[in-house]
Amino acid sequence: MAFLKLVFKNSKKFKKNIFKLPYYLFLLLNFFVFLIFSFYILNLQTGKIDVFANYNSSSKKTIPVPRGQIYAQDKYGNLYPLATNIPYFKVYFKNFKNLDKENLGKIYQKIKEFFPNLTLEEFLNAGNRVLSLGEVDLEKKNKIQKLGIDSLWVEQGYRRFYPYKEVVSKFIGFVQESKGVYGLEAYYDDFLSGEDGILLNGKIVKVPEPGSDLLTTIDINVQTKVYELAKKYLEDFKAKKAIVIVLNSKTGEIVSLVEIPSYDNNNFNLVNDYSLFELESLKPYEPGSVIKPFLYALGIEEYKITSETTYEDKGFIVVDGHKIYNWDKKSYGTVDMQTALNKSLNLGAIFVEEKVGDDNFLKMLEKIKIEEPTNVDLKEEVGSLKTLRKPFGRKVNFYTASFGQGITITPLRLLVDFNIFANRGFILKPFLVKEIRKSNTQKISGMILAKPFSEETINKMNLMLQKVVEDGFGKRAKMENYYVGGKTGTSLVYNPEIKGYDENKIIHTFVGYFPATDAKFTILTLFKETPNDLIASQTVTRLWKEIAEFLASYYGILPDKY
Repeated sequence: MAFLKLVFKNSKKFKKNIFKLPYYLFLLLNFFVFLIFSFYILNLQTGKIDVFANYNSSSKKTIPVPRGQIYAQDKYGNLYPLATNIPYFKVYFKNFKNLDKENLGKIYQKIKEFFPNLTLEEFLNAGNRVLSLGEVDLEKKNKIQKLGIDSLWVEQGYRRFYPYKEVVSKFIGFVQESKGVYGLEAYYDDFLSGEDGILLNGKIVKVPEPGSDLLTTIDINVQTKVYELAKKYLEDFKAKKAIVIVLNSKTGEIVSLVEIPSYDNNNFNLVNDYSLFELESLKPYEPGSVIKPFLYALGIEEYKITSETTYEDKGFIVVDGHKIYNWDKKSYGTVDMQTALNKSLNLGAIFVEEKVGDDNFLKMLEKIKIEEPTNVDLKEEVGSLKTLRKPFGRKVNFYTASFGQGITITPLRLLVDFNIFANRGFILKPFLVKEIRKSNTQKISGMILAKPFSEETINKMNLMLQKVVEDGFGKRAKMENYYVGGKTGTSLVYNPEIKGYDENKIIHTFVGYFPATDAKFTILTLFKETPNDLIASQTVTRLWKEIAEFLASYYGILPDKY
């Protein structure tokens, strides 16, 4: 009782955050699972469980082990199970003693309350067959064993359970027929599975070895809050899909990964649209203007531009028989680079592309590894630059690539690359699991994969991206007490059926980091299939800001704007 009083002494606070409930319940459940498994093995070793009774006593039998569990943490280090195990017990009967129907009937009367689907006729007519009576929980199993019926026996198994369901299912995946499918369940299947034991002639000849536990980089309170906010804004702006990734700017740890729509991985068999099992954040898309900062960085690196360099903006340009406009089809006259970035002018990006040249532009995109995996611990796809190479590499393709159309990148790769502006120019390896726990703990950390630009260039771009948020299209992400660096992107989806871009399938992206003077988090917010009368600066920036404000409060991040 003292333990219960300790846990529930502040019930009002407890009810405010219902997502914390699984933490308390499943720590208890996990402890009981461990005890059950330990007692099960002990009983096998001491002969207290006579498996199959006198039936087939010389057979070789598998002793199932519990699968390793997957945990998130909060900022205090408390563990929250994202994937855990619930023990169950299969009960069998065989008429070893050739009992007559009268005695079989008496046994049936004793056990029928535990197996409501078992009929008397089925039980009496089983003959010498092994009859599977059904599954029961621990409490019922203990009651059945107390009946002392030596023709009954029990086999233990484990069923996977996901307390947070759709909040984490997209990156957790699920288990089907004892095999991890999708997400971390699949990627770390060999670690999570463990090794079953072997029972031969009633003796353990191979001791079962439970699977390893995984400790993820996910902060459960951030994850649940981000899911809540993403769902709200998705509905507010009537978009079809949302992706949000929160990255630790300095380490590469993925603190939150949310995708909507999602699914309940406890009931994955009810899902009809199998694409829900896949991560949209690891599929390539055309990002739009959020790619421009990389081109501007190249221009600065090559001493071709500064933030004050100007060009004449006529509102359109003709190349290879195609007319390319600014996003709003307006002309702006004499414009400097900072203003062009603030207003996300396509002709400004084309001006920079002309200055650096096609070859240098392509080499830069290769340097930021668009066509390479991020090496995150999930199955991922990669982007493509094929439109910039022979036989496709026409000038018009380089112009459209300068504002993020015609080339593809995955949302996670975009986030990891954009993080260079928050992290002194380093491309980091992102990761979701930081510890593999068994008898020994294997710790996993991020690593530096590349540094495509000098620190001097990064510092200049950092200032330019701060001005985009302070004065430009990113201003709805502007925070009161923190400087933010970021860039929006509004892009179209190519539809092969119409051999062109579908104006009804608009993608909004914003990537930003804060505090910009010493970034702690870099965040990507993305909506797919948004109404075509909106642009990214009106939608995903607002979601980004609310997430950032929560992070600042939750982690107690010191302001850098005074």
